[in-house]
Parts: sequence; C-alpha cells; structure tokens
Amino acid sequence: MKIGWVGAGLMGGPMVARLLDAGYDIALYTRSGLLPESLAEARSGLEVVASLGELARRSDAVFTILGGPQDVLDVYLSPGGVIPHMQTGAVLVDLTTSSVEVAERVAAAAAERGGWALDAPVSGGPFGAESGTLSIMVGGQAQALESVREVLAILGNAIVHHGGTGTGQCAKLVNQLVVASVTEACAEAFLLGRQAGLDIGKVAESLAAGAAGSPLSRFVLDRLDRGDQSPGFKIAHLRKDLELVLAEGTRLGVPLPLAVLARDATQEVERRLGGEVGTQMLGFRLGSGIAAPVAETSGRGLA
Repeated sequence: MKIGWVGAGLMGGPMVARLLDAGYDIALYTRSGLLPESLAEARSGLEVVASLGELARRSDAVFTILGGPQDVLDVYLSPGGVIPHMQTGAVLVDLTTSSVEVAERVAAAAAERGGWALDAPVSGGPFGAESGTLSIMVGGQAQALESVREVLAILGNAIVHHGGTGTGQCAKLVNQLVVASVTEACAEAFLLGRQAGLDIGKVAESLAAGAAGSPLSRFVLDRLDRGDQSPGFKIAHLRKDLELVLAEGTRLGVPLPLAVLARDATQEVERRLGGEVGTQMLGFRLGSGIAAPVAETSGRGLA
C-alpha cells in the first residue's frame, strides 16, 4: 500500500515514524514546510512531496491529522487538495478531531470521485502516538476500515468502528467532554487538597487505587504538583474541541451545562495565559494555587 500523509506535528510526526519503522513507504506533505525532529534526518521510505495533488495522485490511502475542521476542508476539498486529485478506490483517513458535518462533506466528495473516507480521530496524546497505544474512533464504511486496519493497528491498540460517517467524530467529542470534565475536577481537587495541606503525590496514589483513578487524573495532578504549565494537550485545542462538542449538542438538542462551564473556563485561561499552556491549567482562574512558572518537561500528555 502506498501511503500519503498530511500533518507532522506533535501527533503526526511520531505516527509517521512508527509507520516508517514498520516498513511502509510514505509520501509526506507538510503545509508549514517544517519537519519534526524525529523526521528531520533522512529516513528510509520517506519522501517529502511538494503538493497535495502530487500526494493524492500517488497514494492508495491518504492519512491526515490537522488542527481543526477548516484545515480538513482546505486539505481535502480545495481545488489543489486531496479529493480533486485522488485515485479511484483510494481511502482517505482523517485522524483530526473535527466535526460530524465536515466528516460528512468529505465522505460525500470522496464517494463522488469513486473513493472512500473514514473519520478516525485519535486519543492518547503524544505518548500514545509514540508508543502506538492510541484509541482510534472510526466512522465510515466497514469495507474501507478493513482495507487500512493493518496500518491503524501500528498506531493504536484500540480501533473501534462506531458506525457510519461522522460517528467517529461524535465518539471523539464524547471523549473530549469527559477529558475536560475530569481535568476540571482534578484542578479543583488539587486546589482543595493543597489548601488543606495534603501531599498531592499521596492524593494521586490514593486516587489511583480507587474508583477516581485514571491515567488522566494522575497526569493532571502530577503536572500541577510540579508547577508545570507545559502542554501534553494545549488549552487552545481543548477550547476548540469543546466548541465542537457544544455545536454537536445544539444540533442534536442535547443540553450540556458542564461542557459550557469547561468551554468558558478554557476561554478565560487562554485569555490570561495564552493558548499554548497545558489543559491542567484549567483551574488557574479559580485562585493563585495554580500559578507556578513553566518547568522543563518532555511535553507528553493525554487527550
């Protein structure tokens, strides 16, 4: 299978590296023209191409992981984009956290060209991308999924087909609502525990052994305890995702008061600290207990 790939950032770079290590040949297009450190040196099987059209013409499957819905539309549907130049029978796999509406538009346009499109957003953060332990939530035709399952299996250890087009995106929005809610709860719990004089490391240890324990709660409490603002997942990205959650809730007529609270919180933190800080800073707006300077870190996280 000839693979085309668009997006080599914090998530995409490690994913491409895993596929190269597995022996796949990859045609890579980056809109910024920059490559991550993991791909900066010459790698066997990797070729950087000059345009989306060239990438599409030579690929049996195109994978994208981009910033948001408008980026997806630009990459797939613009005159110089992937779909106007894709091969008949090609499979398009969008790993971006986007919207149900955008997934439907991309799938319809791909079908008109005789191809397939899957919405397959991922969760697990940079560490999951590096280790191949991502959760991949897939919407679209089962036949298309089976044609790329071996590739996805190198990237994730949980590949769940949720149903037709858009269901992968909806599942990821559900995931992000839970992520935001747990992160907010952990930030408030940190402030409560710190004010009470508790050892936060011991609090995290207790949580891990009980019903409240999770990799996310441990991650958030550990970062806050170390005074580390740096992102495993950026606050601006969570704000974008929560706006998508609320838009989908409005479309379906589902009230989501906790999503509103979390979205407003991300906006306040982004206004005061900028969008590059980590989501663990969600509680910063509540008091000075979460206000330490940025520390050196690997930048790995969960989302």
